[in-house]
Formats: sequence, structure tokens, C-alpha cells
Amino acid sequence: MKNLLVLITLLFCSLANACDSHKEIKIKDSWVRATMGGSHMTAAYMNIKNDSDDADVLYKVTSKQAGKIELHKIVDEKGVSQMVQIDKIVIPAKQEVKLSPKGLHIMLFDLKGKLVDGEKIKMTLYFEKAGAIKLNVLVKDVNAVDAE
Repeated sequence: MKNLLVLITLLFCSLANACDSHKEIKIKDSWVRATMGGSHMTAAYMNIKNDSDDADVLYKVTSKQAGKIELHKIVDEKGVSQMVQIDKIVIPAKQEVKLSPKGLHIMLFDLKGKLVDGEKIKMTLYFEKAGAIKLNVLVKDVNAVDAE
């Protein structure tokens, strides 16, 4: 009986720590660009802060608003900027990574409808250690350039 209590206590503590692991990753200033005309794609931006002692990795993003979502970065090759798909975004320990229009960002393709300034869309970010983090992301004007 005593062994069972110890096992249950250990299991509970493990589950409690797993549930709280997302507290190590904080998302702020999240926004997605409104769509214009018949556009079926847009991009999302945010600041991701990792308060843990270990790096974490953003490897997947989902939203019911988009048929396909990819992680991207902007690279400059011989004076020409181009968008390149990447598999993951590493969030170093005790650091913050900024997803911005001229850097790392999240691309949403095959949108299910128009995104209008002032609305919010639901997105889920998946991290290797912190797990799934659900967000309500503000839609900003098509001319927005950064979190304001």
C-alpha cells in the first residue's frame, strides 16, 4: 500500500510538472496580418520568450483558419530578400525570439475566409518541451509593420 501511495504521488508530480511546462514559454504581442482582396495567405508574428534553463523548439503551428501553415525566415542573398521555409524555430534558454515581417515568421496558406482588422483567430503552437500552447491572435491592418 505504501508503495502504491509513493507511485501515485510521483505520477501526480510528473503530471503537474508536465502541465506547467508551458509556463516556461511566454507568447506576447502576437498578431496576424489582415488579408486584402482575394488573398488566401497571410503571416503571423509574435515574441516568444523562454524562461527555462533549456532551449525549446517550435516545430508546428495549427489553426482552423488555414489549410496549411509553415515556419519561414527571410534570407538575403546578393541583395535580394526571399522567404525560405524552415522546419523549426529554436528558442534558446532564458532568451526571447522575435517573429517579425522581415525575419522569422509563420505563414498561413489556404485561408478559410477573409481576415479582418480587429478580429481574432485561434492558433496552436507546438513546442518540443512546453507542448501545445493555444493563442487568440489579433488580426491587424494589412499595412501594420510590427506589434504596436
